[in-house]
Amino acid sequence: MARDLFGVEIGVSIFEENGARLSNIISGTGSPDGISGAQGTSPIGSLYLRSGTSQLFQKTANVGAAGDWTIFLSGMGKWRREKLTAVTNDTVSIGSRNLSTTPFADDAAPLLTAADFVAGDFIIGDADGTPVLLEVTAVSSPSITLAAAQFALVAEDTFVCINYLPDVAGGENRAVVNYNGSIVVKIADIDFAIATGINLSSGYVAASGNVAPSDTVEAAIAKLDGVNDNQDTLSGVAQGSTDLGSWTSPVDLLFSATSTVKALFQRIGVLLAQLRGVQTASFTTAITGDSVPVASVLAVKWLVYAYVTGTPANAQAFEVYAMTNGALVDDTVSSILNVGSSFNLSRVVDISGGEMRLRLSTSGAAVTAIIRRIEVVKTVL
Repeated sequence: MARDLFGVEIGVSIFEENGARLSNIISGTGSPDGISGAQGTSPIGSLYLRSGTSQLFQKTANVGAAGDWTIFLSGMGKWRREKLTAVTNDTVSIGSRNLSTTPFADDAAPLLTAADFVAGDFIIGDADGTPVLLEVTAVSSPSITLAAAQFALVAEDTFVCINYLPDVAGGENRAVVNYNGSIVVKIADIDFAIATGINLSSGYVAASGNVAPSDTVEAAIAKLDGVNDNQDTLSGVAQGSTDLGSWTSPVDLLFSATSTVKALFQRIGVLLAQLRGVQTASFTTAITGDSVPVASVLAVKWLVYAYVTGTPANAQAFEVYAMTNGALVDDTVSSILNVGSSFNLSRVVDISGGEMRLRLSTSGAAVTAIIRRIEVVKTVL
């Protein structure tokens, strides 16, 4: 005599220890309406088992409506346990199939071979026509032998597929597929190592602006795309350019046709360095006001403005023009100007440590000098 199951009517309640009811597990034949009997009084978190189906509901709200109960195991939850190695839109027949001479029609390189299967694997053929579930019963390279599966497809059967062949090349990877009673459809990609199977919509257009937390992935890509287009316009070169292109003379004498932005700023920096102003404050002994390397600079003109630190109204300005052959120097001082009271300021040009130096000194009160230079160099930058 078989043992009877313990029977209860309607359902069971679960209480916390010495406390209130936590949740119910109830059952019925129809979908819960959120009002009738225990459906309406059950706490949030309760479960409802719908008899005669595979549907399972959980109570997620308590406003007295059918929407209080959320279905989380329905047709798409009827998971099949078979190892589904491939889904193809190609028509597949029972019997032996040589995958070397007759690969699946929608398979993209690299093609599946017999080595990708073992006896006991399954495939779905004619997925977009009249789907059929077939079992691999033998593998003998380069062929596999197929037979009708013991349990045929039933509407809402769901599988994890290892190779979804209808996808584009490079995207034929893992997917979740569902048999809706007519055809097999892909409902999810689960190979997160690639993104080649994720397509933008046909209405995609580049936008602009900042990516917002509420944006879809497509909206975010559209904004980044638009911002990148704007940056291309700002740079003045075409999208995909790897350099700044050619320049109109005489700028082309200074910048290469293959200049990158970094190289461009480097060259601008070198040019500005030739015109830079330097200041030496409050000196009384001999100092080097500025210097240039004799290996590259043939001649240099220094424009000097100097004043008594404690009495700035006492000032003088002059030019020092110097040249070198790398070993010897010659210089001249000209365009000497004065305002206020005169003061002593000596200037000497010499070579030391590979540098042609402008040396300044005074025997009186401390002096501050501001110097700007213009170089004559051996080669065009």
